Amino acid sequence: VPEADGRTCYSNIVALNSYNAAPEAISLAPNPVTAGVPAILRCTAAKQGTLKISITNTSGKRIIEQNLSLEAGPNTIQLRGLDHLPAGLYQAALQTDEGVVKMIRFTKQ
Repeated sequence: VPEADGRTCYSNIVALNSYNAAPEAISLAPNPVTAGVPAILRCTAAKQGTLKISITNTSGKRIIEQNLSLEAGPNTIQLRGLDHLPAGLYQAALQTDEGVVKMIRFTKQ
């Protein structure tokens, strides 16, 4: 950083670590989702936190929303309310309490 007298000064080096509760590996089974068969979302998180799941249709209309606890490590979550959805394409947005969002798409038969 240049000083007023023309000298150059350097600030201290600071290490930054970004640890968040963002789900890392995400999968949904079965895909396509069918009525009468539970849809299971599996995700791995770096740390414990809150997970908000929003399911939207292809028009972007929010159909279902769930708030769940997310544990550090592997998580298995049963998505509820998918039986009444009409056949089509959907997207699940997973948002942590830190605002990190991950997406997964699925088909409902």
